[in-house]
Amino acid sequence: MRFLSTVFSDDRIYVAGFYRREISELQAGFIASLDTFGTIQWWTEIHDDSSAITISDESEMLSIGNKVIQPFAYFHRPSIGLTIIDSSGNLVSNHEYPMDPGSVTSPRDIVEVADGYILTGWTSKPPLFVLDAFILKTDFDGNQKWLRYAGLSVFEETARSISEVSENEFVISGTRYQWQHEPEFYHGWAYAIDSLGSKKWEWEANENEIPHRGIMSMQYDSVNHEWVYFTFIERPTIYPGEDYDVMVPIIVQRDSAMNLISYQEYGPYAINHYMGVLEPSHDGGWVAAGSYTTTTDDYVSPIRTQSGRVVKLKNDGTLEWSVIDTAFFHNELGSRSYLSGVTESHSGSVYAVGWANNFDEEGAYRSFGWLLKITADGCVDTLCTTTSILDQLQDREQKVKVYPNPATDYMIAEIGENTPNAKYIELFDPVGQLVTRMDLRAGVNVL
Repeated sequence: MRFLSTVFSDDRIYVAGFYRREISELQAGFIASLDTFGTIQWWTEIHDDSSAITISDESEMLSIGNKVIQPFAYFHRPSIGLTIIDSSGNLVSNHEYPMDPGSVTSPRDIVEVADGYILTGWTSKPPLFVLDAFILKTDFDGNQKWLRYAGLSVFEETARSISEVSENEFVISGTRYQWQHEPEFYHGWAYAIDSLGSKKWEWEANENEIPHRGIMSMQYDSVNHEWVYFTFIERPTIYPGEDYDVMVPIIVQRDSAMNLISYQEYGPYAINHYMGVLEPSHDGGWVAAGSYTTTTDDYVSPIRTQSGRVVKLKNDGTLEWSVIDTAFFHNELGSRSYLSGVTESHSGSVYAVGWANNFDEEGAYRSFGWLLKITADGCVDTLCTTTSILDQLQDREQKVKVYPNPATDYMIAEIGENTPNAKYIELFDPVGQLVTRMDLRAGVNVL
């Protein structure tokens, strides 16, 4: 199971993702409603008996009035899907939009406009399977109004986000790139259309600028008339024999004409280190989520240990707090965790969703949906304790490990042999009342 997108509305968290159905073994999508403690209130499945359903990583979900809208793709046929449900989990409508025969499509973002919705993403079209961005408009009932493609046939373009500038201007953003041909490049790219889908302007990042790499997620700041987005900076590898670079995410601010204003980076450097989703916060700043993946020389391979990362930013890009966390950590195999969606509650708490792979004794793993709650001041849940990948790498022998978190029926406390001073554990409820106290012994304790 994987959580992939999320939105907060009416004191509840909506989450979308996919899982493997036991009946047909085909992949099914779902939309679920959770309370602020992460308890599932209802669950609506999106399935098709002839095709697997997939919801893209870092996909966007909308919650408008009493409706929740989620785009998805069919795995075995070239189509985009759009599911609309009400706030009680009842299916309102389910639409399928055929794409070019033989193509593979990845929908990414959706925005509400004056007369419906606009979706964007990218598709690989035969015979050359070059990637092109698509833009699809529907009415409020989900009926298709038009479909457009954006990009040049000699290059490849992917669209990750769409923003509304005015009632007659919408901007998709992502990447224009070329590989396996000279010159190879990977540039930030934006493409503006009017309400009928006609091109208004196009922009491509300058190779001579430091923030020229592909755009991960871009938002329009309508107050300051600026663009804000995440990209990354690469540095040559520091691990001999490995053919990858290390990177660090950077946030970029540009004016309405895409002229560079400023950029800031948020270390530390790692491999595959970027922020994939960016959303505005209620205080005028931003929240973002993504992945942090590092490597260690003493692990076999060396293994890459991947965790999720969430950051809170002020309006000027200044970092307020950063959390690097992983749901599971295996002492020999490391971790495989990722955050794909982020949203903020009215109280300022940040909810990030994704998935985590939990290893068994043979090294195989299963994916679990992962919900991470962070308070407005940057503390995980109420205790400000995390299973930080950085701490784990500095101290392999976990002295005290408590899981699952959050828990419903039980908790497990593992006490290391080198922790003789751990005598007991106390469990409190959310308002600070003592629930239970248990004496501890070395090894596994079940509460």
